[in-house]
Amino acid sequence: MLSSILTSGKQTKNQINDLFSKQIEIIEKQVESKSKNNVDLEDENEQGLKQTQEDKEQMDADRIRRTLFVGNVSINAKKNDIRKLFTQYGEIEKVWFRSIPVDRATKKENVKLPVRAAVLMGKIQEGAQSQNCYILFKDAKSAKSATQQDGQLFMNLHLRCTLEGQKKKDHIKTAFVGNLPFDIEEEEVRKAFEEAFGQINYVRVIKDPYKHVGKGFGYVSFNEFQSLKKALQAQTIEIKGREVRIKKAAETTKREGKELNNAKNAFQRIQKKQQFSQKGKKPRKNTQNKDQTQNKQEKQQFRVQIHKKIQKMKKKRYNPKEIKEQINNIKTQRKTQVKDTNIFNQY
Repeated sequence: MLSSILTSGKQTKNQINDLFSKQIEIIEKQVESKSKNNVDLEDENEQGLKQTQEDKEQMDADRIRRTLFVGNVSINAKKNDIRKLFTQYGEIEKVWFRSIPVDRATKKENVKLPVRAAVLMGKIQEGAQSQNCYILFKDAKSAKSATQQDGQLFMNLHLRCTLEGQKKKDHIKTAFVGNLPFDIEEEEVRKAFEEAFGQINYVRVIKDPYKHVGKGFGYVSFNEFQSLKKALQAQTIEIKGREVRIKKAAETTKREGKELNNAKNAFQRIQKKQQFSQKGKKPRKNTQNKDQTQNKQEKQQFRVQIHKKIQKMKKKRYNPKEIKEQINNIKTQRKTQVKDTNIFNQY
């Protein structure tokens, strides 16, 4: 009897073990299949993200190719005037103005008008003649053919037309011009140089992006190398009672990629603003400088603390030695706090 009971017990044990092992195998297989599925899903998600990023980059690059930059546009020019001039080259999607020299001053000294409000109110700086313009064409070919308007007269000003993200590569015939009057316009520089040295391809006066006033230097590109030679031999020219320096312009290849990135970022910012405006929200501000502001606040609090201590001591008529001791105590406390925070940050 005992032997039969033992054998039956062993059999049941073996059966239970077999069942457990089978169940474990099934669970392991399920886990493996799930993990494989998850890996596949992760790979698919990563591929999808990469594709969306690539699509965005392609869209931005395509938009940049279709965009024409037009400089030295008359301040009196309207969007319809620009459309009439450039529709001969192809269909235009959008026209917008930039670098509008507006007067943001108000009756209050510290308060300034927003740029958009100043533009809508028509508050233009006195003596300002030009602004910049961007034209978005439907095709890249149209934008390229529209560069034919480069150097042409439009509303008594010579236009500068270049494809967005591309720089003019005629530095061989270009002169750097220094010590220019701050209130000078491109047409005045063109007139002076044409009369003295010969025909000019384009003139570019570098201006402050916020004040829209000249920075005192610019570039003059000649049609012929002989004209540049004459200008370099002269070394100087008088414009508006100032002796303007003339030097050979240096080749700058590093900025080309930077300008392309700036153009891409500009388009991305515009797209974000449009998305948020459709949803009725404001775009989030960048919070990278939070740590710097916190440090500044801590320093200010520390200074205020010391100032208060000194004032109290002056009222109570303490000795100068006691005042110094109190200040040193505050400084040591602050140093220990800074050390503790640094140690905490390490971990």
